[in-house]
Amino acid sequence: MPPDPFVSGLVLAAGGSSRLGRPKQLLPYGGATLLESVLATARECRFDQLLVALGGGADQIRDAVDLSGAEVLVNDA
Repeated sequence: MPPDPFVSGLVLAAGGSSRLGRPKQLLPYGGATLLESVLATARECRFDQLLVALGGGADQIRDAVDLSGAEVLVNDA
């Protein structure tokens, strides 16, 4: 009998938003922020592992968004 599959979800939220001037991940969307809305959808998928890639504005995003249940990876470049 083959083992149960292990499924990871990856949220790519590392854009620096240099032209916008503020993190687009924090823009209002559907009563929350854009990133919170994406994370809510990802959590409903019940992935075995949920990864979130952050980049520019990572500290500001961490302060504003509930990232619980996700492994956060930061790309400083």
